[in-house]
Amino acid sequence: MAKLKVDITYQGRDLTVLGEYHKAHRGYRNSYGVPEEPDDPEEIEIDHVMLGKRDVTRFVNLEKIESAVWALPAEEPDYSDYDEDWR
Repeated sequence: MAKLKVDITYQGRDLTVLGEYHKAHRGYRNSYGVPEEPDDPEEIEIDHVMLGKRDVTRFVNLEKIESAVWALPAEEPDYSDYDEDWR
């Protein structure tokens, strides 16, 4: 898990989205390569949506905010918050 802080423009307003980013994880495969655990896709968990210093999380559609975050150009994620054993 890595901390997420993204600035977006949504419906003409500048918002800051705070939350967590979870890297995709490949489930366990046995010695024949057969999956024994499902894969987990990458995921965003939104904790707060800020308009300036105001928390407007309960006033916005979180699904649309999440879509706006995913639509941003990809940057190399910062994995510095991950434990060493995640690799």
